[in-house]
Formats: sequence, C-alpha cells, structure tokens
Amino acid sequence: MARSLVCSLITAAVLASGPAQGEEPLGRHGVVVDLPLVDVPFNLLGGLTSPSMGQSLGLSASFYQMLHGGLGWVLDPYEGAWWQQLGGRALIGAADLLVTNLPLGLAWQHEEGHRAVLSRERIKSFNGVYRFEPFAEVVAVSEVADGDLAAFKARSPGGFVRMSTAGLEVNLELVTSLSKTQLFYKTRAWHGFLFWQVYLTNTLYQATCANADGDRITEEEEQREGINIAARDFTGLDCNAWAYDLFRPTEAYEARGVHPSGVGVRRYRKRSDLTVEERSYLKQQLALSFLNFLDPTLIGWDWFTVEVGEGRRPLRWNGRVRHMAAPFGQTIHLEAYGQYQDYHVALGLLGGMNREQFFPGVNAELHRFPLDLVIGKPVTVSARASLWLQPRNQRFQDAHYQPGVLGNLRLAYAFSTAFEPYVEVEGKSPGWVPGNVWLEANLSARAGVVSTLLD
Repeated sequence: MARSLVCSLITAAVLASGPAQGEEPLGRHGVVVDLPLVDVPFNLLGGLTSPSMGQSLGLSASFYQMLHGGLGWVLDPYEGAWWQQLGGRALIGAADLLVTNLPLGLAWQHEEGHRAVLSRERIKSFNGVYRFEPFAEVVAVSEVADGDLAAFKARSPGGFVRMSTAGLEVNLELVTSLSKTQLFYKTRAWHGFLFWQVYLTNTLYQATCANADGDRITEEEEQREGINIAARDFTGLDCNAWAYDLFRPTEAYEARGVHPSGVGVRRYRKRSDLTVEERSYLKQQLALSFLNFLDPTLIGWDWFTVEVGEGRRPLRWNGRVRHMAAPFGQTIHLEAYGQYQDYHVALGLLGGMNREQFFPGVNAELHRFPLDLVIGKPVTVSARASLWLQPRNQRFQDAHYQPGVLGNLRLAYAFSTAFEPYVEVEGKSPGWVPGNVWLEANLSARAGVVSTLLD
C-alpha cells in the first residue's frame, strides 16, 4: 500500500536550486530512453501478469525522461534568464505531482515493485493505480488471497519480508537510474523535483507508519473493506509489515489473527502489533532514511566537472548516499558515477546490516562503451559485476556470512540514434540485489531498445 503524499513543500527548495555546478557550456543533448521489451524467465511465470522489476523501472524511467525532456523544450529549466529556468522547473514539478498516481508514475512503479515479488511467487494481484483515482490517499495492491500469502511466507520468509518494502526499493532505484543517464549523456531532462518527491515520500511514509496517523489509516481501510477480501491491500502500511515479519520469519501467517470483520486474516499491522524493540527499529530506519538526502542533485548539482589529462578533457562525476530496507535488515550504499570521453562508469560500496553482523559488498558498472574502433561496427557493450556478503537465508537474526556474485553483459547495435536494440544476459547467485526480483540463484535474458530522442 502506498500513501500518496503531495509534497508541495518541495517546491521552494527545488525551484531555487541553480544550474549544475562546475558545468561547461550547456550543450545538452536529448533524452535517452530504455524500453525493456522481454525479460525471461520472469515474463513466463504463469502468464504476463505484471512487468518485471527491470521492466517497470525502464518504463517509468523512460516515461519521466520523455515528460521532463519534453517540458524542458517548452520552457527550458537550464538556459535563459532565472525566471525562465524557474518557470521550466515549476512546470515540470507540477506535471510530476499530477502524474504520481497515474500509470508509469511514481505510485505505479512503487506498486509494480510489490507486484513483481508476488508474481515471482505466481500470486496474482491488481495495481490500484488502474482505478484512475489521481488524488486518492491510498493506492492498494489488491485481489490477493490469504492462502497465497500464507503459503508464500512459509515457503520463503526472506522473500515475504522483501515484498513489503519492494515499492520503496524500486522508487530509489528509479532515482539511481535517472541520475546515471543524466550524468553520462548530459540529457536535457531535469529531475530535481522528482528526486525530492521520492525521498520525501519515502521518509514521510515511514513517519506515518511510526505514529498514530498510520493506525488511523489502517483502521479506516479495515472498516471500508469489510468482509471483501479481494478489496484488501496485500500488506497494509509497508514499513510496519516489514518490521513485523523481519523479526518473526518463522511465525505462521495465520497468527496475525482474524480480520475485524470476522472474515479472513487481519493482514495489516499497527504499532500495537509491534514489540518495543520492533518499534524502536522502525524509528531507527526513519532516522536513517534522511541519509538519502545526501544527494547533490537536490540542490542543483547535477554533476561536478574537473579537467584531466594532457588535453584537459572534462571528467564529470557525482555521487550520493543511499539507505534502503533489505530482506535481512538494512543497507547503506555509497554510490559514485563518472563520465570521461567514452567511459561511463558507476561504482558502489555496500554495507548491509542485520541484528547480528555487518555485511560488505561492492558493485562496478560500465555503460554503453563503443566497440566500433575494435570491430568497425556501431556496437556498444555494457557490463556489471557485484560481489557481496549477506546473512544466510536473508535472516535478520543470523550472523553467518553467505557470499554472492552477480554478472551482467549487454550488447547493443545502433542502427540509428533512435533505434538501438540490445540483448542482455544476467546471472546471479543466491542473495538480494536492489531492483532484481530473484533472491535465489537465477539466469535471465532480456531484450529491448534504447533511443536518443528530442536531440
């Protein structure tokens, strides 16, 4: 369940932010969109019930690229007098608020994160965004059976915990994806308002879970839904359900009790359902969520530029801190991105923590490196490698280390700037990777198209 938070207080801070610091003369290009058309084996799990995490991320990222880039052509947020830049940013910010609860918008992507985990378990669900209620206070993932949820928790406690916060996870992955594209390719799309919206929405959502307002929402929803099990959200307030199951991985789902209507399981968790330790842990996560605001793009620093080498060529770089809930507890990431000539690189240091232990990890990525000098064809290669230690079976209360690895390779052929089809293979060992729905070992193949538009 995602509570729609219209963060109008964002506007003053965001619109006042200046152009990218350290910027050479603008010379920005169009927007780069990535449309992931096929993702197998996920798309073959009991039919095409929902997009994979990668597909919903690609669709939402492409949607916001086009929205922000298109409005930037109407009123440029980067060039012209200060009032023109301010007007461009106000226009984009207003559009972001209007599309939040519409398909491909922020709430849609949040709910599709939940649904991807459910679909991975072959559990059918419905994204409430498709009811087209743009100003609804609550958007639910509904039409989920109690029996399916009970079997899911018994079968995969770690996956069940991850299900509750998958929406928060994929929204943060959206910010990372848009940031990398913006820095690597100097896109015209301005995302400042959206980034504020993601961070504030996630933090305010966690604050709602931790106070009386969350209990009010839970009680109102239970009363509204009555005996209609199909109308119920799959978990209620995400953070409360996550904390509850994080500490109780082996508790039977039915132990939640009977719904106030007398029909079905009482799915939703209130503060009174949590122990003192669990409420304290939830408040700790709320405090740590403010680490996400350590992001230079929030104050207009899209990137920093330094000149290196004999030719004094520009090196653009940026970075951020990322806090995220995990199936085993929490992670804090240090992310850095850099672009120098044809090299587009992302690096990350990961620190996972459960109740017992610290679990480090590292990530390195190379994006769309041209191979034409080697093979004489307009081919690009992208690659990613991740190494980590995580707790055994994704358990919050397990101090045993379990190593993991992920490898990804993508090849693309540029027939034109607007048509660059690609194929991609990704393999991983057991473990949690943000934006990847598989907690077990998996080998996936994907295909799609990258286009540079509005150039």
